[in-house]
Amino acid sequence: MNQIRKYLFLILLPVCFSAAATHAQVPSEAIRFDHLTDADGLSQRTVEAIIQDSHGYLWFGTYDGVNRYNGHEITVYKFDPNLPNSISFNEISAIIEDKEQNLWIATDGGGLNRYVRELDHFVHYSADPSKPDSLRLSDNAIYALAEDADGGIWIGTEYGLNYMDPETETFTHYYADSDDPNRFSENSVRALLTEDDGTLWVGTLNGFHRLNRQTGEFRSFYSTSGEGSISDNTIQVIYRDRRGTLWIGTQNGGLNYYDEDEDRFYAYQHDRSDPNSISDNSITNILEDSRGILWIGTENAGLNVFDRENNRFIHYKNEPGDPSNLNNNAIYSIYESRDQILWIGTYNGGLNITDRKFAMFEHYSHDPYQPTSLNTHSVFSFFEDSAGNFWVGTDGGGLNRFDRKTRTFTAYRHDPYDLNSLPNDVVFDIEEDQHGNLWIGTYRGGLSKFDTKTESFTHFRHNPDNPDGLNNENIFALYFDPENPNHLWIGTNGGGINLFDIENDQFYHFTQHEENPQASSSNYIREFYDDSRENFWVGAYGNNLIRFSKSDHTFHNYELSGLSFLSNAIQSIYEDSENRLWLGSRSGGLILFDRESEEFTSFTTREGLPSNIIYGILEDESRNLWLSTNNGIAKFNPETGSSVNYGVEHNLQSREFNQRAFYKDSSGYMYFGGVNGFNRFHPDSVRHDEHVSPVVLTDFLIFNEPVPIGRDNSPLTKHISLTDSIELSYDQSVFTIEYVTLNFDAGKGEQFAYMLEGFDSDWNRVGDKRSATYTNLNPGEYTFRVRAANSSGMWGDEVSLGIVITPPFWRTAWFYMLMILLIGSTGTYGFRWKVRSISEQNRRLEDEVARQTHDLKNTLGELRDTQAELVEKAHKAGMADIATNVLHNIGNILNSVTTSTSLISDILDKSSVEKLHNANMLLAANQENIEEFIVNDPKGKKLLEYYLKLDKPITKEFEQLSKQNSRLKEKIQLISDVVAAQQNYSRAKRLAEPHSPRQLIEDSIALMDNNFQRSDLIFERDYQPTDPIRIDKSKMIHVIINLLKNAGESIREADPDRKVITIQLRQDEDSIRMVISDTGGGISHDNLLKIFNHGFSTKSTGHGYGLHSCANYMKEMGGSIHAESSGNGKGASFILTFPRTVSAESE
Repeated sequence: MNQIRKYLFLILLPVCFSAAATHAQVPSEAIRFDHLTDADGLSQRTVEAIIQDSHGYLWFGTYDGVNRYNGHEITVYKFDPNLPNSISFNEISAIIEDKEQNLWIATDGGGLNRYVRELDHFVHYSADPSKPDSLRLSDNAIYALAEDADGGIWIGTEYGLNYMDPETETFTHYYADSDDPNRFSENSVRALLTEDDGTLWVGTLNGFHRLNRQTGEFRSFYSTSGEGSISDNTIQVIYRDRRGTLWIGTQNGGLNYYDEDEDRFYAYQHDRSDPNSISDNSITNILEDSRGILWIGTENAGLNVFDRENNRFIHYKNEPGDPSNLNNNAIYSIYESRDQILWIGTYNGGLNITDRKFAMFEHYSHDPYQPTSLNTHSVFSFFEDSAGNFWVGTDGGGLNRFDRKTRTFTAYRHDPYDLNSLPNDVVFDIEEDQHGNLWIGTYRGGLSKFDTKTESFTHFRHNPDNPDGLNNENIFALYFDPENPNHLWIGTNGGGINLFDIENDQFYHFTQHEENPQASSSNYIREFYDDSRENFWVGAYGNNLIRFSKSDHTFHNYELSGLSFLSNAIQSIYEDSENRLWLGSRSGGLILFDRESEEFTSFTTREGLPSNIIYGILEDESRNLWLSTNNGIAKFNPETGSSVNYGVEHNLQSREFNQRAFYKDSSGYMYFGGVNGFNRFHPDSVRHDEHVSPVVLTDFLIFNEPVPIGRDNSPLTKHISLTDSIELSYDQSVFTIEYVTLNFDAGKGEQFAYMLEGFDSDWNRVGDKRSATYTNLNPGEYTFRVRAANSSGMWGDEVSLGIVITPPFWRTAWFYMLMILLIGSTGTYGFRWKVRSISEQNRRLEDEVARQTHDLKNTLGELRDTQAELVEKAHKAGMADIATNVLHNIGNILNSVTTSTSLISDILDKSSVEKLHNANMLLAANQENIEEFIVNDPKGKKLLEYYLKLDKPITKEFEQLSKQNSRLKEKIQLISDVVAAQQNYSRAKRLAEPHSPRQLIEDSIALMDNNFQRSDLIFERDYQPTDPIRIDKSKMIHVIINLLKNAGESIREADPDRKVITIQLRQDEDSIRMVISDTGGGISHDNLLKIFNHGFSTKSTGHGYGLHSCANYMKEMGGSIHAESSGNGKGASFILTFPRTVSAESE
């Protein structure tokens, strides 16, 4: 009788489950798992607890610390005896988060911990015997945690049940009493479950119990020999699913279901004779996921899914040698994160992870441990026959028949001892004739006809002695002519096109003939396609698209090689619902062929495709094209030219797909095959990823050192992720902000952008970089903003952090006010001292300018004397051009000297010193009633504001005068160098020394900087690394200044839209070149021939000395100079060439 009831239960139970809710979708029996272990930063490989907190972080409790995971890095928290707020013990047994977002972490020996997010540390609750019972736990070994509807925390320990009131942090203890029927009989509490009505379920090492909170009494359930009792007294897990079913996992009695209406238990236990029974009787975990799938973890037999519709268990176990399956059979924890990723914690295997978001792409692959799986990895072809059978052609596995209901495969292989078997196991194409026979194109096996009724093969092979037979055994493409169903078109790899007349058993050949333009342009055929306009298209290797006329057997070839894209093969052809003809190319991307204009348009990675190698093209009902590529699958919108790309992170078989392996069946499902099996999906089920993972700030560093929280002088009072703003001192203005998205996808594909308001003018798009560094910011207020985009390019919400950088005390308003009050309080002496000080500073400045001007006049006088002397010497020595060179070069420098002196005069004319003197006089006049004057008099109030603003202009004036003074000294020294160079000309040559060409250019620009600034010239520098050049620095500076000055004058005369001087440095094996180009008026061809002649000038006021002296100097230094110009109005370039001779010092 009991056996009959058991069978009735097994029959009726799934009916009850089905009536309770709609059926959950049972997952595929093949699930791919990724793994997270100690190699990835996990502190230890046994994971007993998993939870995702309200902020999005995942927490893993291990035997050696608790781990916080943000999807990128793991932060490990361990007990540290030197840190009183570290976690209390390293063996973590349970983790929960309460309604107030407090995280509670139980340990097996160290009591309970509450994590304080703001301070990133822990508060401890223990069984401290020094405390009263109400303030301590009953035991430090904790096995279970649960929160009730009122926010109370229930704690199952090795010695008793505890209730904690989080507000008062007081404890109530419940202990076992075997003599009291209203008490539980065992103190070791291993499992807890709270209900919304206040019921508490308690699992112990001896029995299953229910606590009535109102009466404080327990009802106990024990395993007995009687029918309907629980199957085992050792309770390990209690779980209620969304259908209301209460499940109990036991240590030795399997999985129990408690029928509360009948007040009895039903057990699911392992049965060795039944492969659909649960895999083990020791149940460790139970979880119903967001899809209604019930997952059960066992102690030693892996993971189970309970198929409630069919009353069977699907098993997932570790299979040695397969890295994509479960890596350990001892399941210690199961958890589903909010992004539908399933996390399975194991004993000594770390975490096993499966992402079901992308299960819309079904993946079928070879499993060496499953004989009914696909029998090899690589797939080349698909076909659905008229009987509804689905066939898969493979690379090395022969022909597979795929049962789409049971998801199993039957293989037909080549057998060298069976002449009626498949001729070769590489199957490139499959077609069906009007009689239901399959025709199979193989590699090195020719053509074969498969009788699906008798399951026998008939072969058509190449026979060199039969010119009327098949001419090549490598068959890539097959096509039955709908107008003549006995005509089978055959594309070969080297033999061109064969036409097989099945009825007459006759082959006809169409091959490449170079002398015949109407013949095929290629013998390497990849695709046939009949379009709606009765064109028969052939895709082939050789940069050609071929149109074939079936009526007169002539070919028209369209060559692709002359286009802007390169493709050496057409691998697929497709006409869409808008009658557009699309080509999948070998390396030219997706190509649109306009049959009217015979023009080609390509779409490549530049337009967003994942690869330029397109294998297959299919169209869905929404008129999108689905493309298999060498880098995943793309959904391409022909109207917009945009694409959404999918990779291995979306459950694709691999990023690499295969040619010929694409198909759309009668139900609209698409199939794409590749090097690791094939994917099957319905386009309507593939949804755009609209979820963008939240961004969180993870760390704040100053000078590359993490900032501690809550310590003395630390700017962080709580964790950076919870901080709204942070204040830094002026000497902490070099900082780094680190951030991540809480994205747990295996292939994240995320992009970041950040900006600092108050400094950046726009967003900085930084790809997947997860940090931002700013240096030496001025004091002020800033706002840091960061945001992320998902793999589909959708941007999410931004996260911001206010940053205040305080100025040094001497630049604060209070300091300025203090100084003003101090000045006022010191009386007349202070004012007079200040006036004297300012006057003295002004006098020093004027004296300095006068001294420099006097020195300059003396120098100019000396220069004039020297010039006269040089001219005289030059005439006497027959060297008149020396004097003119000197005059010309000194004249260039004197122009710049004049500019500097003019600037100094302007600064002194506009100086604020006189205004400061007037302000001091006003303050001195009111020194007797200084307080009333500042507080009540309008002039006094404005005077304070004026003093606060006065520091900057006076400092600026001093800096400008100092700068011009330095430049005057440099230019005077340069004039001395010119004189010295020319005076020594008739004597020994100056020593040539190695100098950096780049530094010579920059020194020359600096000397002429004032002139250039006033002309609004733009310098564009294009420097490549070069060796030093051996030159006379003084001469070289004069050459460059001459060329720069001429370029500036040419630009000013022509007044172009862009006033640009471009300077380039280049180096080859023999020489170093310096090129100075301008956008000025250019040089005519005739003038280019005499531009360096003595006395020749293109300027109306020129003397023709500058470029002549430049040519002489370059010749003296072993170099050369020449000019290039495209003519008047097109700018000019002067090229200085030096021999490449590295100095001994450099070597």
